[in-house]
Amino acid sequence: PLTITGALTLNAVTADFSGVDVTLSGSVSNTGSCTLTNNQTFTMDANNANQTLNTGATYSFNNLVIAQSATPTAARTKTIATNITVNGNFTATNVGGSSVLLNIIDLQSNTILDGTPSGTFTLGSNVQLNVSGATASEFQTTLNNFTTIALDATASNPSRVRFNNNTNATTQVIPYQNTTGVFSYGTIELAGAGGGNTNVKQAGGPLDINGNLSYAGGNVTFDDGNFNHTIAGDWLLWTTIYPTQGATSTFTFDGTMQQYIGYNSANCVFRHLVI
Repeated sequence: PLTITGALTLNAVTADFSGVDVTLSGSVSNTGSCTLTNNQTFTMDANNANQTLNTGATYSFNNLVIAQSATPTAARTKTIATNITVNGNFTATNVGGSSVLLNIIDLQSNTILDGTPSGTFTLGSNVQLNVSGATASEFQTTLNNFTTIALDATASNPSRVRFNNNTNATTQVIPYQNTTGVFSYGTIELAGAGGGNTNVKQAGGPLDINGNLSYAGGNVTFDDGNFNHTIAGDWLLWTTIYPTQGATSTFTFDGTMQQYIGYNSANCVFRHLVI
């Protein structure tokens, strides 16, 4: 194994780490057009720090793990600043964290690519994935590159996917399936544009949410797509965020623990509601 306790800087080279597992505590940066390849497991695990896969390099991994194994003093962000290739599994964990001390994976508007769909895409407990693609087609492409989607959906501190595109007058679609079938979310968070701008987060199909559906800031509205959805956690939206209900849409609250419907006593309206 190869352990790098600081940063990895690529000086216009091809860095071939084939045959060994690599653990990196810092970020990857470069001074020119570079390539980084690894056909084993490449782990990014900073000790209570942020990390970045910077632009300007071509990244090709077999298995990529983005971990937070120590207990951080604050939420830490691991940024994927460019498209990358993962031919095996993508795994994000937060063993040392909590629902406040998150491991935030910022995918931005980038994609995780694979020539042939395979492997598992995993978000562990207390991991938050930020997706800011203008239509979320980038996130759909990422999901389609894996045969199994495992978004930790336990009732206690599930993973979160935050749809946070802030481009005015755009519709960001929330995927509900990949090419091999439907999957369940932990928590979904909706964040929108600032100032006088606004945008829409639209369900791409029937969503199964085992955590909460919540508002995370900005000017945004939720479009249920006229599908039927299930929620095992809390409904933390109100009529300003969810102003229009699909003609036949149904929300089923199927949690086995206490659930809240509403946000700070604000009005909530549904077309059809099943409890």
